[in-house]
Order: sequence, then C-alpha cells, then structure tokens
Amino acid sequence: MVKARVATRIKEAVNGKKSTNRSIDLVALTQRYNVMKKKINRLATALHKHHSLIKEMSNSRLNVAAQITDLTEGSPLHSCGGSLEDNSKSYSTIHQNLSKKINGYSDKYQQFVVEYVMEWDKVISTRINSGLRTTDTLRRDLDHYQRKVEELHIQVNKSLAKGKMVEDKTKEKLKRNEEKYAKAKESYNKAARDMCMLLEETVDRGWKDLHPILVKMAQFDMTLAGEESKSLAEMDAVVTALKALASNNDIKAAGRLKEISSQEVSVLCTGTNDVPSIGNGEEASTQWGQASVYGESGYSLPPGSVAPQGMGGFPVQVQEEEIGPRQTPIPMASATLVSQISSTPMSTSDMLNVASNSAPAPTLEQIDSVADRGSSQLVLSNNPFDSDADAPIAPAPFAPPPPPPADSPANVNLIASISRGTAQGFSQPNRSRSTNPFDPPTGGTGRDPPTNPFAL
Repeated sequence: MVKARVATRIKEAVNGKKSTNRSIDLVALTQRYNVMKKKINRLATALHKHHSLIKEMSNSRLNVAAQITDLTEGSPLHSCGGSLEDNSKSYSTIHQNLSKKINGYSDKYQQFVVEYVMEWDKVISTRINSGLRTTDTLRRDLDHYQRKVEELHIQVNKSLAKGKMVEDKTKEKLKRNEEKYAKAKESYNKAARDMCMLLEETVDRGWKDLHPILVKMAQFDMTLAGEESKSLAEMDAVVTALKALASNNDIKAAGRLKEISSQEVSVLCTGTNDVPSIGNGEEASTQWGQASVYGESGYSLPPGSVAPQGMGGFPVQVQEEEIGPRQTPIPMASATLVSQISSTPMSTSDMLNVASNSAPAPTLEQIDSVADRGSSQLVLSNNPFDSDADAPIAPAPFAPPPPPPADSPANVNLIASISRGTAQGFSQPNRSRSTNPFDPPTGGTGRDPPTNPFAL
C-alpha cells in the first residue's frame, strides 16, 4: 500500500521549498509534454469542428436545392433546376446525390480521423499522468526517508559530541532507515528515468503517432474533392440547358432587376398581348342577343348603341328621337352590315373614289329655292351651309357607294393622277407599321444594355 506521506506534503506546502530529489530532466520533459498535450487538444477540437462543418455544408447545399425545387415548381426552370426524378440531371438531383456521398465520407472521417486523435490524447494522457503520479509518490518516499536519516544522524552526532555512547536502539533505527532511503532512491531514480524516456518518446517522436491520421486526412480530402468534381461536372449539362432557355426567352446574364425597378410596364411585360376587358367578361348578353365586344372582326354593335364605355362596360341603347311632321324617317342599317363595315378598313384609293364620285355641293340658287318653299317655317342664316336648328342632323352613311367601273373616266383619271404623284416622289403611306404596344420605341433599343460587373 502506498503511503500518503501527509507530513511531507504539508511541509512542502508550508515551507514552499521544492524537493532536492526531483529529476531536472523529468521536470523539463513534463513541461514540454504539457505544451504538446494542449496542441493535441486544439487539433482534436479543430477536427471535430471541421467534421461538423462538412456535415453542415452538405445539409446547407441540400437545403438550397430543396428551396430551388420548391421555387421552380410549375415553371420552365423545373426540368433543369428543381426536378427530383431519379433519371433527371437537374441542379437539385446533382446536389442530392452529392450530399449522400459526402455524408458517407464524413462518417468515415469521424471514425478514422477525429476518433483517432481523441484516442491518441486519451492513451498518452492516461499512461503519462499515471507514471507521473507514481514517480511523484516515490519521490515523496525518498524525501521522507532522507529526512528521517538526516534527523537520526543529527541525534547520533549530538550524543558523540557529549561523549556518550549511542544506544543500540538508535543504531538499529538509523541502519533500517538508511536501507529504506537507499531503496527509495533507487526506485525513484528508475521510475524517473523510465518516465523521462516515455515523455521523450511521446514528445520528440510524436510525429509518428500523427502520421497515420495525416495520411487519412489527405486521402479524405483527395477522395472528397474527386467525388465533388465528378458530381458537379454534371452541372455542365444544366448550364447548357439554362443558356438555351435564356436564349429562347431573351434573358440577359445580368438579369433585369434594373428594368423591373424603373421601366414602363408596357415595355417590361414579356407575357401575352391579349388583355381581356375588366368587368363581366369579354362577351355580354344584350336585348339584341350576343354582342361580341372584343373579337377578331372588330366591334359588332347593334343599331342605336355605343361602344363599351371603359372598364369593360356593355353596349348601351340610345333613345331615338321623335320624328317631326316635316322630317323623313332614316332607315337604320342592320348589325351585320355595321359589323362588315367596321371590319373592313378603307384604303386611300377607296376614299379617293368616294370623293370623286360623291354629289357636288349645292349652289346658292338651289338653297334659295328651298328657302322660298319653307320661308314661313325656316329662318335662313347668312351661312349657306348652316342647317335648321330644329331639324335633326342626318347621320353619316353606313357604307360607301360602290366604286365606279374600272374603265370609267373618273377611275382612269384617278389612277393617272396617283401615278403622276408617285413619279414626282410622293411616297405611299406605310401600311406595315407595327401596332404591337410592346415593341421598343423608334430609334432606341427600348432597354438599357446590362453591364457585367465582373468584366475586366
């Protein structure tokens, strides 16, 4: 049983004197071992954190891929961005497969690297700490017997100085303690020597214990980088598909955030140009049946109604005026005729034909004759073109008169005059002008070209 040597410990603590039997080499190596142990602890902490970050990075990539899948659902980007089908090569599936491989390698990293360092620290700490405690116990025994032998020598010297004989009991006690002192010194010296050798091997040649995990760390980094490179090389197909999608949809590399922040909606919008009316729908049921407000043939409205008045309203019937005793009823055109007229735009030639074949303006004599017949009821003005204020204004004709025959003199003269105007440099109106409201303005691109912030 190892003795506690409480008295020796108390004296060392009270007096503050260090034992003279301590091995100087053992003290120096112990200090170096403590420094190395701190380094091993820092390495274990760093490896554990690195392993956690590898797992966290893998989970972070997987989370990003999941959000891409959720955001691209139902859009053209889903096939190359967020699809999770087994046979698809999308951004999300590539990262999903890579995450599975990284998780497998990280588990091996935990087993062969992190746990090895922890075991290394545990092994050397257990043995060295135990050896240091044993050596310290042997050193206290040596100090104890050294103190007892010194005290007995002082007692014997005092007796001899007084001329007295040394008692046999004192001689026996001195001899017994000297033997114990010599044995304790031998035991401590052997333990201190062995401990110095162990510390020197652990500290100076500890690189041999670091070598196995350094190999495994290099193998792990190489394997992981290879798997990442192999898996992420499949992103080339994803990039190609995304570039094709951008080319087909006029998507710039710099994005369109600048346009969204300031550009007009009519220029910014890239969707369909068909804008339905706001209200009760595109078709409205009226007392005349179905009236198609917006159609390919233009407006189709019944007689006595007007066009929709903003915000998708229905046609409204206009109340007819009562016919006076001197007025003649004006026949109304049918809805079909109105639709046909409105759906057929008149060209310049048609308008010139109408002007050349229309009735001439009335002369003053004709106007005076009419005024004489109704002088009792009409009040003439100085302007021969003023109409009766009480009489209703006749509406414009619903259709132009038929054009004259091709061989008529008026038509021949009209064609000749148009030809002479063309020969003198008068250009025909441009009929191919675009009516698309989403075309860029004339003379400009319509959008500012994006700038690449990474260009040299």
